[in-house]
Amino acid sequence: MLEENQITLFIILGTVVLILATYLGFIFNKLKIQKEITAIKEIEYQEAVRKREESIIESLGLIARALINEQCDLSEGCIRIKKLKEIIPRLEDNKDLKIFNQMYAEIEKFPILEARNSQSSKEKFNQDKERFKIEDIYKIQIINTCKTLLDCI
Repeated sequence: MLEENQITLFIILGTVVLILATYLGFIFNKLKIQKEITAIKEIEYQEAVRKREESIIESLGLIARALINEQCDLSEGCIRIKKLKEIIPRLEDNKDLKIFNQMYAEIEKFPILEARNSQSSKEKFNQDKERFKIEDIYKIQIINTCKTLLDCI
């Protein structure tokens, strides 16, 4: 009788171990699949970041060349470059490109879009005069820095 109880206990324990092992295998398989999905999503994310940076660099190059060739308003180009280079840490931290930040600090006070359109002609004229003075001060430095920017990207 003791032997029968031992055999029954052994069968029950064996079944429990088999069930737990199967469940553990199922959990490990789910974990493996989750890790693979996470790795794929990380690769996709890195690719999206790379493409975005590539697009930003392309835009920076276009704007810099437009400024060098005087095909773009100096203030507008400076604002765009300053905003775009903020997104790429290696460019934002580049001390050779700080002139964009300096000029931006002086022109950011001027209203744009609807705020500018709501101003009187005299206000626009006075602000344009002030902006043109700032542009004259920075023009050569900005154009030279655009050449540096093209070398950096």
